[in-house]
Amino acid sequence: MFVLIFVGVGCGQSAEDLRLELDDAKVSEDIMVQTETDEKIAEEQQADKQDVVEEKDQMEDERPASQVRRFDMTAKQWEFEPAVIEVYEGDTVQVNVTSIDVAHGFAIKEYDIDDIIDAIRKDEKSEQTVRDAAENRFLTTKEWGVFSKDGTPLKDLAIGGQVTVLDVSCYATMPGGWKIKSLIVGLVGKKLFIERMKARKTEEHTLLKESTRYFSKEERDKIKIQTPLLWIMIDEAHEFLPLKGKTAASDALITILREGRQPGVSLILASQQPGKIHTDVMTQSDTVIAHRLTAKVDIDALGKLMQSYMRHGLDEELNKLPRLKGAAIIFDDMNEKLYPMQMRPRFTWHGGEAPIAIEKEEKKFEFSFLFILTFSFA
Repeated sequence: MFVLIFVGVGCGQSAEDLRLELDDAKVSEDIMVQTETDEKIAEEQQADKQDVVEEKDQMEDERPASQVRRFDMTAKQWEFEPAVIEVYEGDTVQVNVTSIDVAHGFAIKEYDIDDIIDAIRKDEKSEQTVRDAAENRFLTTKEWGVFSKDGTPLKDLAIGGQVTVLDVSCYATMPGGWKIKSLIVGLVGKKLFIERMKARKTEEHTLLKESTRYFSKEERDKIKIQTPLLWIMIDEAHEFLPLKGKTAASDALITILREGRQPGVSLILASQQPGKIHTDVMTQSDTVIAHRLTAKVDIDALGKLMQSYMRHGLDEELNKLPRLKGAAIIFDDMNEKLYPMQMRPRFTWHGGEAPIAIEKEEKKFEFSFLFILTFSFA
């Protein structure tokens, strides 16, 4: 049993009024309780947020510096293991994928210089001067017409039995034309060398397997050389491999000179100024074909090729050549011999021939007749 005792009730106040005041008091009490509950929940949420912030700060303190993160991943039909990798922003990621059934790989969205320029323009972190400088360089690069996401595949340049000509003379009139030419020669040379190295590893693996077990004819037919043996011929070689300094093609060509024999990449370099060419060209050459030279710096450069089996230096042998057009000497280091020779006249059109003021008259046809008179006397 509950007993309600009301004290100090106002005089003249009706029961209905008293009931309303009691109801209002109850509502006020409920509101106060609800407010206290909300404040308590808010305090708990604020404490949770503070804990999250402190935990995040602790993770940032424990986060290692930017590094190379390496992951080994196996690929099989329709899935990768592990399927998710976690790294920090700014880390360099290296993923080694091993296929256990068929060929797998990553699909990377193709992009071109226009996409790079758009990304530079949208960059809000870098200073305006930095963005302008980067954009100007890519705009200049775009004018070269060298880079494209729809460019010529490398496999189309190296096909067995095919001669591919890369004409870079179109850059002769552009500012920094030789730098652009060197860039093209360096990139193509480097990529061809790498592809040929990969092909050679496959060939060696095949030869090793053949030595341990018998291959049927059908199996041999399946084994194809991915990249054939290469001969790379470069004119004006002293521009790409200078004696002093280096170009964008120097590292790639020197690597081929020193290491190209094992994978099967050979270089044929032509120059009218051997005195200005890199010393490795002279020391790493197996065969040298030299015409008559007059400049002392060029003669001295060839004179350094003196070998123990030579009676005289190469410069002295050049002086013995007859003064005939096409006369030359072959220095064969493989067989340790010197051979004099003469090039035959060129039959085809010569694109690099020097212009002349007075054209020579060429005799297209020349006939000679021989008459034999016979007489008979009756």
